[in-house]
Amino acid sequence: MSVDKHNFMFDQVNKLQHKKWTISPIYGEELAEMLQDRLSRDALQDVLMVIPAGESTQLDEAFSQEETSLINESVQRGMCIYGTCGSAYWMSAKRIWDDKCSIQPEDCDRITKTSSMGLFLGTAIGPLSPYPGQTYNTSFFHEAVNLSTISGQPVTVLLSGGGTFFVDEAKLKGQTVKTLAYYLPEELDKYQKNETWRSAVISCTCKRGKVIVAMVHPGYGCEDIHVATYNQAFPDRGDDWQGIRDRLSPLEERMAFVGEILRDFES
Repeated sequence: MSVDKHNFMFDQVNKLQHKKWTISPIYGEELAEMLQDRLSRDALQDVLMVIPAGESTQLDEAFSQEETSLINESVQRGMCIYGTCGSAYWMSAKRIWDDKCSIQPEDCDRITKTSSMGLFLGTAIGPLSPYPGQTYNTSFFHEAVNLSTISGQPVTVLLSGGGTFFVDEAKLKGQTVKTLAYYLPEELDKYQKNETWRSAVISCTCKRGKVIVAMVHPGYGCEDIHVATYNQAFPDRGDDWQGIRDRLSPLEERMAFVGEILRDFES
């Protein structure tokens, strides 16, 4: 999920909320400078950092050790973070991948990694839906999945390589973890997963800060799915782009879903 797409999503969510977010894209060296300034003033309680999606291995390379340390310290001292899909894997202490990917384009051997950005002290594992092509080329398998928030609000959103979150109580070290949205039973049945795979979005406390990580892409809607172009770009997999386009919830419903999730930062 691109920076521009996240900016658009937060613009739309702002229209539904009493408390508005001020959106400021930050690139390169600006990140370390901003965090150092905020840390020096102990002024992190009103900061929400949003990390766009991408392969978690690429995120390992995109952030320097200094930036990773600054982000970790900032969260412990009050900053909040929202991350989707690849960044959700990346922000989990342990991440597991059981399918084809750029590292193993023809195999489905289990890949297990420990993250330097392990803010969620559990495990992120995926994917929910397997890659159907013979050889991994570009991107993951896409699907429209049905979710519900804990308040019972249903929504259908884009899934692209996302999975779930596993909690090991013995390793949480006092961290509070809460499921904010879950896959409906028919989705788990479709991919032959049991109830342990139900969590699609979670929040977790990190001392004075909080993290929300989501395995789905609520920012994408039917207006983003160009069926003919996508079929040509991904010819070997059988993604049902027309079906995905038809099933995704309208913009207002998806943004209401995001708004409900983000309100957990206020609790």
